[in-house]
Amino acid sequence: FYSAIFSIALASSTMFLRVFFLSSIFNHQILPLLFTPLAILAIIGYISSYSLKEKISREKPRVVLSSPLDFKVALRFVLLFMLSMFLMNFLKEFFSEKVIYPIAFLTGLIEMDAITISISTLALSSIPAGMACKAIILASLANTLSKWLLAYWLGSREMASWLGKIFLALLLFLI
Repeated sequence: FYSAIFSIALASSTMFLRVFFLSSIFNHQILPLLFTPLAILAIIGYISSYSLKEKISREKPRVVLSSPLDFKVALRFVLLFMLSMFLMNFLKEFFSEKVIYPIAFLTGLIEMDAITISISTLALSSIPAGMACKAIILASLANTLSKWLLAYWLGSREMASWLGKIFLALLLFLI
């Protein structure tokens, strides 16, 4: 039980660093703006996860492995990437750049890589770097929220409560 909570919290914390490195591949100009908030979010998550160490040492976790070469995952990524790029470009033309934020939030609930690449690429030509960074951080927090909701839905209320404490620490940093 606690090893599952630890794993979810650790994966969520690592996601912040993964988003930073993924952004660096597509747009190095936004890195100075992204580094501090994403690094602090990762560190807070790691420290909060570490608080479960003693409880984990009393458990005997079991590991279930699956194929890392799942075609459905790749197809879902491509479709979400194309959809997010289309929506951001299309809606930006008819509304304002601020439409990026709700799209980032909604896409972040499902997939981080697609929205990170989309926003990082858009920041090269059509949206300000500061807006891109805020949208990427918003998507990251939305993704963390979806992990908490999944823990509640697929796990238990107690699991969601433990994760909620860790994720709340991340949210408090940004406020």
